[in-house]
Amino acid sequence: MNDETQSVADLLSDVASASVSPASGTVGGVVGAMGTALCEMVCIHLREAEVNTDADLAELRRTLESDRERLLTLAEADAAVVEAVFGTNGVDEDPTMDERATEVPLALAETCLAVLETATVVTGAADRPVVVDAGIGASFVDAALRSALFTARINAASADDESFRAETERRATDIEASADDAVRLATQNAGTDRIDRSAE
Repeated sequence: MNDETQSVADLLSDVASASVSPASGTVGGVVGAMGTALCEMVCIHLREAEVNTDADLAELRRTLESDRERLLTLAEADAAVVEAVFGTNGVDEDPTMDERATEVPLALAETCLAVLETATVVTGAADRPVVVDAGIGASFVDAALRSALFTARINAASADDESFRAETERRATDIEASADDAVRLATQNAGTDRIDRSAE
């Protein structure tokens, strides 16, 4: 994967191919980056005079941009790890590979959490319709976070180091709890939590 030269269509074709990578971690990173971009867009469209926060929208946008770039970097890192483990050169015999395959999705989840926490500020900055995009973006980021945590837990379970497995679960649980609060607030602020479930 090369996020600077590869089109979205080409990336999706690679995901849908017989190649082992890119796989779900890469897709999650890209989805998280797309959700982050929506939050960035809202920062641009909100005018300082209209907002209900002391936060600097330009600074929030710069923070989100940095997080978006990190998510894409982690998406590439995930593809490299998957290729090392399952690629054409055979299974990697590195005994630390399970730990490496756990650290990348954990880092992705942590970055997604940072985006969600910023999104709570962005979505709470005004009641203009444009903030709905940030709420939807937060939902994309949350989905990427949950998938990354699932992958991290699966990969950690194969690690030989019991203390590493325990620490991974502690980190994952903390991220999950914080994300629950952040995505709830962001979607409530944006009104995207109001889904009609009358047909259920």
